[in-house]
Amino acid sequence: MSDVPTRPRLADVAAAAGVSKSAASKVLNDAPGTSVSEETRARIHAAAERLGYRPHGPARSLATGRTGAIALVVPPLSNPTHATIARGASRRALERGFMTLTAEDLGDPASRAGLEMLIESGRLDGVLIGSASADSDLPYLLDRLRIPHVFVNRSNPRGRANVVMDVAQSARAAVDFLVGLGHQQLGHIGGPSEYTPSVERIQAFRRRCRELRLPEPTIALHSFDEGGGARGLAELRSVLEPPTAVFTSSFAQAVGVLGAAAQSGLDIPGELSVLANDDYPMADYLVPTLSTVQTPLAELGAAAVDQLIAIIGGADPHDTVIPTVPHIIARGSTGPGPDGIPHSEVTLPDEDLALPADPA
Repeated sequence: MSDVPTRPRLADVAAAAGVSKSAASKVLNDAPGTSVSEETRARIHAAAERLGYRPHGPARSLATGRTGAIALVVPPLSNPTHATIARGASRRALERGFMTLTAEDLGDPASRAGLEMLIESGRLDGVLIGSASADSDLPYLLDRLRIPHVFVNRSNPRGRANVVMDVAQSARAAVDFLVGLGHQQLGHIGGPSEYTPSVERIQAFRRRCRELRLPEPTIALHSFDEGGGARGLAELRSVLEPPTAVFTSSFAQAVGVLGAAAQSGLDIPGELSVLANDDYPMADYLVPTLSTVQTPLAELGAAAVDQLIAIIGGADPHDTVIPTVPHIIARGSTGPGPDGIPHSEVTLPDEDLALPADPA
């Protein structure tokens, strides 16, 4: 007799839940028009989980007209921010019975052609978009093909469902933390101006500095990678009164700042404190160790999957903002500043803030 365990069958789930095989199939495959009570639905799912049953792919497609596959389009996964969002999305998709295909959008014609081929293949139930800028024509392609889609970590004006974080909270927390250390001359390295989270982070950073009556912060816009951080540092250091503390829009930018500082002999944190947006384990192994603002990136990916699956199931699309409760982890890259801490605050009215031109 073989010791190889047999795969649980649909009939086993139906028997364990006390329902017909047809009812179990409809519930587990999310078949449209399924009419069962919530108690019965919960009982069927509990039995399937207990037995370790997963719907058979081809059978599921025949029952629902779906493939059980969604695509996640992200910028280069060398950026840990995108990798963390993708990991959170993939885990949630698996929990919900969907397979995730991750496609890197490298911004070149070849990757774009491959992406369009994937979208037009008819093998996807939906698409998560984490790479397109505000002027991208990708929403038009998805609308034309009637493929449900959700923008994640991007607020696209053409998108009907945008799942984003409250990036303003992180920027405000960064200012408060650096001011609390005694810094008043602050700088921020933001991302390219076509990406809305970068714009919103810059605006929040500026507003908080104005509320605290600080000098106008120095802003540099560069790519989210290490090279962007190095170029941003050079730009911030070239002004008449360079900042004594800098907040970067991405973790990778902060790594670039540390590397460029080491090469130029700039003392971190003696001459410049560095605080990064997003936290990763490698922060503890950099020299100096990197202070960070934790953000819910994995939760963001999971929420985007939940929104997409709901739309696939017939729900109306809507925007979702993941609550951000900033938690700053102070490490070796931040230290006391030369400036006093302001004791008075003033809240200025909201206004449209002019952004610096995107550098070439």
